[in-house]
Formats: sequence, structure tokens, C-alpha cells
Amino acid sequence: MWLFFQSLSYIVNFVDASTKRHSQLKSIRDDEIVDLIATGEVPTGTGANHVCTLQRAGAIRWSSHFASIKRLIEMFSSTCTLLANLINEGSNDNIRGEVKGALKVMKTFECVFILLLMHEVLENLIFCVKHCK
Repeated sequence: MWLFFQSLSYIVNFVDASTKRHSQLKSIRDDEIVDLIATGEVPTGTGANHVCTLQRAGAIRWSSHFASIKRLIEMFSSTCTLLANLINEGSNDNIRGEVKGALKVMKTFECVFILLLMHEVLENLIFCVKHCK
């Protein structure tokens, strides 16, 4: 679990460390949402399909870990696209190497499985804390 949250934190911090990468991610997500709306895969309406960014997890709040996981799930495809673009267009070998490692980890079965598992676990935990008093 620790390794998973370290990887999650690294990916979020890497994207957020540069305003250019942050803007690129939002642009990729905008294009993705337009395509999903055009194919009818997502509903439209007020407040629907709001473009968001990745969120850093707080040190002690499980709800912030949940929010970080939820955002990565929502933006998984966009984040993978951004990282793949950076592998090809990164400004230097260090950036391309870091991105290649992050994308490799992100696409593993183990990472995706833990991502989805932790989403379910934390969602249920937060629900119980709010409603089971």
C-alpha cells in the first residue's frame, strides 16, 4: 500500500510541478470529454463533465486520499496520454526517463487493481464514518 501511495503521489506531483504539464492535462481531458459527449458515453447537463485536475493526498486525511484516487480514476486515460506524449516530447532525457517509469508503473495490473480496490474501501469507510454514528 505504501508503494502504491508513493507512486500515486509521484504521478500527481510530477504533473502538478509544471504549469505547462498541468495545462496539457486539462487540454487532453477537454478533448476526451468532447469525444465522450459526441459518442453519447457521458450525460450532459449543468455541472456534468466538469474538467478537473489531479489532486494531492493529504498526510493524514483518508478523505483526501479518496479524492486523489477518485480524480486519478476519472483522469486515468488523460494522464496516460499526457505521460505518453512526454515520453516522446520531453525536454530532456531525465524527464523522459522519469515519465517512462511512472507510466510503466501506472499501467501495471497491480497499480490499477489497488487503485480500484482502495477507491471501494475508502468510499465505504468514509460512508460509514459519516452515517454509522
